[in-house]
Amino acid sequence: MRILILGGTGFVGKNLNNYLRDFKKYKIILHSREKANLENYKELSRFIKNNKPDLVINVAGHVGGIISHINNNFNFLEKNTKIYLNMMNVILEEDIKFFLNISSSCAYPLDNKLPFKESDFELGRLEFTNEGYALSKHIIHKLIEYANYEKNKNYKTIIPCNLFGEYDSFHEEKSHLISSIIKKTHDFKCRKIDKITIFGTGKPKRQFVYIKDLCKFTKFFIENYNRMPSIINFASSMNITVEDYYRKITKILLNKKVKFIFNEDYPDGVLSKNISTNKLKKIGFNNFTDFTSAINNTYEYYKSIIR
Repeated sequence: MRILILGGTGFVGKNLNNYLRDFKKYKIILHSREKANLENYKELSRFIKNNKPDLVINVAGHVGGIISHINNNFNFLEKNTKIYLNMMNVILEEDIKFFLNISSSCAYPLDNKLPFKESDFELGRLEFTNEGYALSKHIIHKLIEYANYEKNKNYKTIIPCNLFGEYDSFHEEKSHLISSIIKKTHDFKCRKIDKITIFGTGKPKRQFVYIKDLCKFTKFFIENYNRMPSIINFASSMNITVEDYYRKITKILLNKKVKFIFNEDYPDGVLSKNISTNKLKKIGFNNFTDFTSAINNTYEYYKSIIR
């Protein structure tokens, strides 16, 4: 099977490539911006025509951390909308049989009852801190729904919770929670900082899953594509407060308790937004990495890129 990963040089794309290429039955075609600018329809069309994939996995998109999102909602919505419109038009034009879209749980509307079920993934009030990005996820979701209904396609979506792991961004403005904690903990360990600051109150709960577990599930999904639901959440049982993540990770990496400073000038965002894993349990997937091992693996990666 020829698998094209759109967004192949990003966090999720690099991990998927590294994982799937070890299986001889898959021929992995890795997309990069240099090979085709996804905002340019002609470039993308030419790239897909030349590579003739059986399956396209979409992990492409303009993404950032909380600070970047708050200040750039217009750009996130505009750029991602262009990308997704081009993508869907090209895969339909080329009559691609299998298309797997990797979405994001941050796009769930806030007013639904917790935990969020797949049927709740509809337009509604979105979290203001990343509204532009989240809205673009609904645009591609609707395009997939319309393609399935109007054009008799069988395109599908995985909605993971927050991700962490190798190839994540550790940049101050682009990092997500766990990569930010790892960087701060390392700086504290090396005495570059004398305190660890938590942005906000530390009270919101967040779900996280290790990126390699998403890769394992993606392979499982591909191998069972026809019996997989059209949309499915992906998360582990890890659903704790931001402060608890700080305490767990600093204990794993420092083996001691640390006193934290809370900067409440930063917004908390929504207090909880865990997603349901009932569908995941029903299909029988439960292959998750131990949290301590996942954090240690991610920390080793971080140390390797700062040497």
